[in-house]
Amino acid sequence: MKHLLLIVPLLLFPSVGMSEGDRISYLTCEDYDWIVKGLEAGDLEESIKADIRHELIQATDPVCFE
Repeated sequence: MKHLLLIVPLLLFPSVGMSEGDRISYLTCEDYDWIVKGLEAGDLEESIKADIRHELIQATDPVCFE
């Protein structure tokens, strides 16, 4: 769970100063599954989990949800 809490701020606060030409890096499907599994095992309130899941979906390769 500690590792998940270290990753979440990186997802919520993207790098500052990225130009339009910079490549966007997405989480892989495996990364998403691993983080969500840890999130579900945690003892956070459901509303917080839902907010984090939403941010994770935004940061994950869209192909994972087709």
